[in-house]
Amino acid sequence: MVRKNKAVIITSSSTYESRVNAIEEFLFSKGYNILVLEPEFDHHLKKKRYYKKKNHRYIPMLAYQKNLSLKRVYSLYEYAKRVSQIAIDEEPEVLYVLLPANSLAKFTSEVKKKCEGILIYDIIDMWPESLPFRVGKTFWPFSVWRKMRDNNIKKADLVVTECAVFSGMLKKKLGYTPQTVYWPKDIKKPNWMEVPGLDLIHICYLGTVNHIIDIETIVSIMGRINRKKKVVCHIIGKGENKTQFINTLMQAGIEVVDEGIVYDEDAKGSIIQQCHYGLNIMKSEVCVGLTMKSVEYFAYGLPILNNISGDTWRLVEEEKIGFNCYPSMNEEQINNMIRLAEDTVKMRAHIRHVYEEKFSMSAFYTQMEKAWGQLKIERGIEK
Repeated sequence: MVRKNKAVIITSSSTYESRVNAIEEFLFSKGYNILVLEPEFDHHLKKKRYYKKKNHRYIPMLAYQKNLSLKRVYSLYEYAKRVSQIAIDEEPEVLYVLLPANSLAKFTSEVKKKCEGILIYDIIDMWPESLPFRVGKTFWPFSVWRKMRDNNIKKADLVVTECAVFSGMLKKKLGYTPQTVYWPKDIKKPNWMEVPGLDLIHICYLGTVNHIIDIETIVSIMGRINRKKKVVCHIIGKGENKTQFINTLMQAGIEVVDEGIVYDEDAKGSIIQQCHYGLNIMKSEVCVGLTMKSVEYFAYGLPILNNISGDTWRLVEEEKIGFNCYPSMNEEQINNMIRLAEDTVKMRAHIRHVYEEKFSMSAFYTQMEKAWGQLKIERGIEK
């Protein structure tokens, strides 16, 4: 049995918080009373969270320090068992689960079996496919990890994904193409600022400097631009590879401005708007169609230097909002990057429009309504 008008949202990471908030608002608009179950352990800060939000319950999770570690896998597995039992006790009409962790698919599918409610899986990332190495992903323990997801997602009433790349990958497993619902960012329209003079090209890196960004490719592209016109790289964020990133840039003769971690949106926006490009470059073996940093760049009208395939590559090509980069780029393409930097201000309104059309809160609601319509047809729900 289920409790009518009760919805439970389950997430395994503080990283997904902004998407959880958007989902919470959407389900509330459908008339549901909502409980969010999330870890009390903060993935970014690697320590216990003490701030509390209404209608959120913070579940104990074993602490870990390394993102790629067996301890983290074990921590997520135990959390999935614990949080799924709580969901059974809540007997929700709708259970909305963000994946990964893949172990959540294993245990929350049992919640559906026992409570017979509506189960929705939201695929935020593909583990182990998105791990930053080429070989070994099909072998143990990664094969077990992947099967936890693949053997259970087909039990859901609805599957949505964060990007079209993931939808394409899951089509064969599900027998249909899941609805893509882009991750929204609620960023107000900026008061446009003038970019610096064209004697320098300012390039921004936003986000965690971790093991999946391609430092070698970034430095190669920026170095080639730097030989023609001086480049300044602004880094907003932190990460285990940040020192290596800064040192490699400086060795290539590129000036670095370490902006640190910037939480204030206005302060962050003022830095981004000083720049001509935003960096959106990862290792080629990483499986991803869209990054949150690219959405933030678009919100501030900033064109990107990109090598992410799928959704982002297509968007850059179709909307002319930056450059898609690859190792064999010729000198004319590098010159075009420099020329386009001179027109950055003229591009801002168009890039902001792309953001509002695809990645704003209103766009999220439109995409979710389309997915919800599929659920209404299959389940006959009235909300």
